[in-house]
Amino acid sequence: RLASDTSSSNYTLRPARLAARVGATAAGDELELKLSEPAYLVLKLGDEQSPLLIFADAPPPPPPSGPGVISVASRGVKPSIRPEYASQDQGDAMQAAIDELLANDTLHTLVIPTSGGDGSATYVVHDLHVRNAPGRIHKHIVLENGVLLQRSGGHIGALTSPGFFTIHNSSNFTLRGLATLDAFNGGQGLYVADSSDVLVDGLMVRNSWWWNTEIEHSTRLTLSNYIALNDPGLPFHQNDGVNFEHSTHVALRRAFLVSADDLTCVKADPEDGAGLDGSYTPDIGEVVVDDVVGLNPDYDISLKLGWGAAARRIYNVSYSNIDLVDLYPVSRPGDVINLYLTLVHRDKPVEVTNISFTNITFDKQGIKVDMPHGYAHVKGVRFENVVGQRGNFSSIELSGHSDEYGIDDVLFRDVYLGGRLLTAESAAADGMKVAFARGVRYESSS
Repeated sequence: RLASDTSSSNYTLRPARLAARVGATAAGDELELKLSEPAYLVLKLGDEQSPLLIFADAPPPPPPSGPGVISVASRGVKPSIRPEYASQDQGDAMQAAIDELLANDTLHTLVIPTSGGDGSATYVVHDLHVRNAPGRIHKHIVLENGVLLQRSGGHIGALTSPGFFTIHNSSNFTLRGLATLDAFNGGQGLYVADSSDVLVDGLMVRNSWWWNTEIEHSTRLTLSNYIALNDPGLPFHQNDGVNFEHSTHVALRRAFLVSADDLTCVKADPEDGAGLDGSYTPDIGEVVVDDVVGLNPDYDISLKLGWGAAARRIYNVSYSNIDLVDLYPVSRPGDVINLYLTLVHRDKPVEVTNISFTNITFDKQGIKVDMPHGYAHVKGVRFENVVGQRGNFSSIELSGHSDEYGIDDVLFRDVYLGGRLLTAESAAADGMKVAFARGVRYESSS
């Protein structure tokens, strides 16, 4: 139940596909929302520009107990923001507990509790690492509901990645809990590299500078019930939401993303220079981004595939059930979908195949498929049930480079902008750009 300075009937609840499942009752200056299932929502009351973000999650299972389970409390680590402790970094003791979990095969779970300290549920710690977890048995770190790990700003060890929480060269590992990692504007929030069979579930990662969450050189990894919050008011670029690089069989399932740059990006950046000369990088494919609510200024990119495209293959990438809400609507829209293959290598073309965008809603942004330097073949791109509230079809662009390096087999089915269906006729009437693109089809299911 919420109280407003204005009439409670003057509100907007987004996205529509989730708001339709919410029981809303307005009376006077109060608005009551009844949720029967988990939902991530954006609520605007009256003329307020800053929205209220609602994160409603199902209660997770309680932390396990018994043999094989240890708590950081038993290792002398307790939540505290009391003045005599707030300046003390408990990262060494927290890291020691993590290392103990990984090294001891009789242990399977480390619990980080909310209680036992000064009642704050906050731990001030330096960067934490899960390194070289061998995967002989599944290891878990479970954060109890409401725990806050707040970055002190310190780095440790030889691995000085920008991640506040880093998972490196590890397998068979789970990090879960309705808890928060606060990077304190000191670097990335979560960084995962060279790892496999990893699950991260329930976390909120906030206040990063640079990319909030980066997954690279990894396979069989899932981020679920995941919230990545960057402050779009900070004057920093490169604060992407969730980025997948050089990885396969990875997924982002049910997420809320806030950023002033790319909300999520699938890419294969060069690893030996950003010029046109270099080596192939590992392929990226079998990527799923599903059930996402995104909040960003409409002049930035929401769903990006590419920029870096130095791999031999980028394949089987699926975006579905994604709702994007303008934070600060402006006159110059960016791209809701941007398949931009610009960081490529001469005579080492990338093959981009089977890319789909399904059930996407947005306010006013563009759609672009582009390869400014060539050295790319794109085949099999699907846009289905993609709906923009405003705009016209001049904001859509298919730009191959040449007959040799072009775009093949593109389907637009049930694509609407401003209530109008995209057809061959409406595309031509609005001046939609199509160059070196073959097999472009326009369809409607009605």
